Amino acid sequence: MMFWQKLQDATNPAVSRTKVHGVIDFLTGCERRILNGQKLKWDPVTGAAIIPEGLTSDDIAIKGGKAIRVPPNCELKVIIGTSHWYREAYGKPEFVEHRLLIEGILKTRKNWVHERLTDLDEAWYEMRAVKHAWEKYRANLKEPERIQAILGVGSGSTQYSSISLDLVEKFFEGKKLGYEEERREREKKASEKSGVTRLLLDKPLSFFAKCMTWLKGQPDDILSEQEKAFRKHLEVVENLRGEKAFAPNLLGVGNKIGTDILNEAIKQAPPDYYPTLDIIEKRYEEPVKKWTAATFKYEAAPEGAVEKGGGVSSVLPCLKGSEQIRDKDDTAKQKKSVRKMPRLEGQIVIAISANHYAAQAAELVGAGTKNPGEAPPSETMLVKDAIEAFKKKVKELVEAMPGLVNDGETQDLKKAKTNAKTISNLTYLSIL
Repeated sequence: MMFWQKLQDATNPAVSRTKVHGVIDFLTGCERRILNGQKLKWDPVTGAAIIPEGLTSDDIAIKGGKAIRVPPNCELKVIIGTSHWYREAYGKPEFVEHRLLIEGILKTRKNWVHERLTDLDEAWYEMRAVKHAWEKYRANLKEPERIQAILGVGSGSTQYSSISLDLVEKFFEGKKLGYEEERREREKKASEKSGVTRLLLDKPLSFFAKCMTWLKGQPDDILSEQEKAFRKHLEVVENLRGEKAFAPNLLGVGNKIGTDILNEAIKQAPPDYYPTLDIIEKRYEEPVKKWTAATFKYEAAPEGAVEKGGGVSSVLPCLKGSEQIRDKDDTAKQKKSVRKMPRLEGQIVIAISANHYAAQAAELVGAGTKNPGEAPPSETMLVKDAIEAFKKKVKELVEAMPGLVNDGETQDLKKAKTNAKTISNLTYLSIL
């Protein structure tokens, strides 16, 4: 049963847009480049790498400016991780095809390994891969931005990994106390090589900032409480700069729910697809609200409520304390105040996978690029602007559906199903 020869036929096309043959070629190429790196020799005088004849630097896997080394007596293995599409199919007829597909690959690649990933595995590996890729990409940027969070979305699962909210709140607490100004001042003095050590005294910040003690070699056991607190702030800054302490948050929902609903609607050929869109929105809003409430420990604001000084989303990250918000009738209600993840200067959320397809559909990225994988990252944008572009595209596609399904002259069911997946994806991401 040579399923490995027809991998893309044996895979549910609703699961992935990736050509499976291309994935195997890519993985085989990575394996080959790593093995080529083991053939390198080194110039005893300069220490420079000597590339074997017939190879170029592009034929060798490089990490951190050096070839990836495989320890002696250690066999190189490619690990194929199957995610939600494989887990979700267990016990269903299509699982037999999926299993045969993987077994067919392993029969032709004896040293490859199959791992059935959990949702936590997915979040962890995506986080590591994105951090590595962004590190490579931003090396060529004039003003490189650091990662604050990573959002990955697929057909049946969502992974959101972010810097700890507690850590970010500690940073802003220190900033309010003036520690950021103090940190910049000390970095300036260090760059000037003044040989002076600045230490904080236990006085109000507005006072001791003007009366700084200039000392050298102050032992830790006699440091002021202010200086100890400031040094803890430096540890927080170092963690944020190093993009450490990422926490994964998982949701077993993806863009397939809406796709299935729309495909069923296409069979009925309704004259208007907006009622179907309303159903999809409600199907997504409920699990997203429950997930955010359980994950971030907050309550969603009542529908139509607005926060003092601005709007409040119907889905809000964590709440604490007490805050007055008004409903549509301007009737004051007591509600817990919003504990949102603040945006850190020079740091961004990187949205990958289905987010990228959505951005391409909304013409925010990859204009004129046929292969989504070849499109570079978008420019940094505000989330509200991305959502506005997503909703505009949804309106366009929804209004085009009757012509693609019902009209004999313009009927194109294949395009209608493609649009169904795009509508579902854009709608889910707008809500998320």
